[in-house]
Amino acid sequence: LNPRVFALAIVEGCFFLLILNLDPSVDRGMEKFVGAERAV
Repeated sequence: LNPRVFALAIVEGCFFLLILNLDPSVDRGMEKFVGAERAV
């Protein structure tokens, strides 16, 4: 795997989490999604 691509993926993941933290409604939806994943 290309280290540059890997680094970019980490940055995008952090950015995505940052957006989720800023938007409580998205955060609640994500909680439901994660809860459904754990239930399976």
